[in-house]
Amino acid sequence: MTSLLFVLLAASPTVPVKAEFHYTLAHGVAMKCIGKGCDKPGITAMKQTWFFVVPANKADAASMNELVHRIFYDSNVAMREREPSDTGFMKLLDVKSEKFDEKSMLTAKSASEIPWNVPTVWEPSCCYLVDEAGNWDTLKWGELTELFAMRLMDRKALDEPTLLTFWKGISNNDSGTMILSDKANRQKNLTAVRVDASRRKPGSKPIVSAPDEAKSPK
Repeated sequence: MTSLLFVLLAASPTVPVKAEFHYTLAHGVAMKCIGKGCDKPGITAMKQTWFFVVPANKADAASMNELVHRIFYDSNVAMREREPSDTGFMKLLDVKSEKFDEKSMLTAKSASEIPWNVPTVWEPSCCYLVDEAGNWDTLKWGELTELFAMRLMDRKALDEPTLLTFWKGISNNDSGTMILSDKANRQKNLTAVRVDASRRKPGSKPIVSAPDEAKSPK
């Protein structure tokens, strides 16, 4: 049975990071390109952006590269367990990461303008929490948005009236008042990383996106 342990992110300073990457389908049928850039001939790789809240000392390029590879690895393992006969796997090609200011989200006038509000297909999420040990957990886009809003309020970069206006714009309701009324408990829950012992351990070698890749020549 999967073992889960909750770890709070409050132990050390954390920062928002976005990671842009390309990936392709290896050892399987040719990947059908969907999304931006698919009108160009010869497109065989997909591009995605994921958003993270990570400890400040794990926001460097090497740490983020290892993390995204590990999420791919765990995702590939899960997909293979569901479909053992499928020999294909998602192969990560490159990762480019950078810190960003969550305040940039306040320009959004509707939910569709939030960059991390995007549909997922095979991936666990596009929003992630990472603890000091490097364990990862997923968030829904609304949860990440709420967490960012709370972080902005904590550093006095967002006041209550502005939050209520912003939240009503992206939710079309007055749920912002509920967030404010229980901020401490909600923020505690949103910063709890559920550690799944069945996943690949942080720092595992080699840094690959699937078990098959570790067995194959590069």
